[in-house]
Amino acid sequence: MCKGSKVLVRKPLFGPLPSVGSPVRSELKPFEIQDRLNTRLIGKTLVWNYEVDSTNDVALGLASTGAPDGTVVLSESQRRGRGRMGRSWYSPPGEGIYLSVLLKPPLSPLKAYQIPMMATVATVETLNDLFNLEVKIKWPNDLMLRNRKLGGILTELKAERDRIQYVVVGIGINANMTQFSEELKPFVTSLALELGRSVERVALVRALLRSLEKWYFLMLEENSPGGSPGPKTPSLFETWRSLSCTVGNRVEVKTGEGIIQGLATRIAPDGSLYVREESGKERHIVTGDVALVVCR
Repeated sequence: MCKGSKVLVRKPLFGPLPSVGSPVRSELKPFEIQDRLNTRLIGKTLVWNYEVDSTNDVALGLASTGAPDGTVVLSESQRRGRGRMGRSWYSPPGEGIYLSVLLKPPLSPLKAYQIPMMATVATVETLNDLFNLEVKIKWPNDLMLRNRKLGGILTELKAERDRIQYVVVGIGINANMTQFSEELKPFVTSLALELGRSVERVALVRALLRSLEKWYFLMLEENSPGGSPGPKTPSLFETWRSLSCTVGNRVEVKTGEGIIQGLATRIAPDGSLYVREESGKERHIVTGDVALVVCR
């Protein structure tokens, strides 16, 4: 384990024993994750649970009691995992990646939109590099592979007028699931289903935390006075936009004002989406959920 790292195990390390005839699942061992992690911030404190209601809820609770910047909460399962727009997140034990990262960026709340961008880019980069895949981003932060959902990002923050106090970034990845309900089957996939084999989750989490740290510091550098990426380094927004499978496709977007249908024409630097309706009117969408798009 890296010097200065801390692991908090908050439940029995190996959870309940599997019943006779049930598949054997490998555990996410927190000490193995921190071994050779070599990050400066993210994952230096790692809180591991066998089961929680939601890793985001745990991280938000820790944030309110002064947990350090970069704290990571991991769990083998979630009873009430949640995604965007209040949806539930399927979280069976020992098969997925369910983690939340507590961050305290020195940013204005007006820059908060960059945080889910950063987390989504870092996660997609990890999956594509580790497994030679072509994961894409469905606006705003769903992880898509061959037009099926592989994972997603949920961010929650507490802010004052001029600064972010803290933000919790929740990341869910369908890793080794091979069975989904009939209702979910047409719309979701997993790494195991795509690769034809199970994946080593410890290595995946370790790579993900490294990528998150890289993109987090790049984001902070871009927002520092005079900060910008190097001449050969694309900006966070340019990278996020290049991974999008939304622009150029016909979409159906669910918003608080109803459903908007049309052609997704562009994504603005603040992450908002523009959709041209059949009438030719262009709609500017700041928050919503793309319900219909082909992500190949």
